[in-house]
Amino acid sequence: MIVVVGPLAYRPGSSGAPGAAAGLAAGVASAAAAAGAAVEVAARVGDDPAGDALLLALARAGAGHTATLRDPAWRTLVVEEPATDGDPLVPLADDPAVPHPVPAEDAAGIVDASEQPGRAAPPLDAGDLDLALGYLLDARVVVVAQELDEPAAAAVTRHATFSDATVIVVVGPGTPVPGVLERAIVFERDEGAGEQFGTLVGRFAASLDAGAEAAEAFDAARAALGWSPAAD
Repeated sequence: MIVVVGPLAYRPGSSGAPGAAAGLAAGVASAAAAAGAAVEVAARVGDDPAGDALLLALARAGAGHTATLRDPAWRTLVVEEPATDGDPLVPLADDPAVPHPVPAEDAAGIVDASEQPGRAAPPLDAGDLDLALGYLLDARVVVVAQELDEPAAAAVTRHATFSDATVIVVVGPGTPVPGVLERAIVFERDEGAGEQFGTLVGRFAASLDAGAEAAEAFDAARAALGWSPAAD
């Protein structure tokens, strides 16, 4: 089984198409499930109609939400359209599932989310991860699609060690990996790859879960996307 850790958002359907889960974690989970893996998503979403719709969308994509926390203190982020992996999710303030606009961060990104009623649910912290991963002791692969501080990274490492799971960490360009995750497989997010990046990571995780070695899994994931090695 694969566990994907990362923030989620809901994208309402349009033109008869159903709504979908948005964000990198959702893309990784959907791709891994499409490749035949059992997948669970560990995240925090609001206890609201948008959260209900988001979990249904995950289920349609083949991903479970046993370890997804429903938190009434926060709202589920609703977005206008799927974001590329390099772009922030854009709130859709007037969606009926979001009665109040979701305040944006200021330019410095230093607004305290806990003091902003109606803000979208934040990523999981160390305590949340201990709780969420404690439900999923048979995980073979853990994909972390969010930034982790040292306590959160330690929680992931602790559970992965107990389950003998491989850890995959997705980081932004130039972002260091917490020292406790030094044995993890690290992907640096390719902002130019768009949604294909999440698909690559998801297929790679699915191959690892099926027993492939890392190099073999990466080659298989790349081939599935039609990517070929760059010429020397």
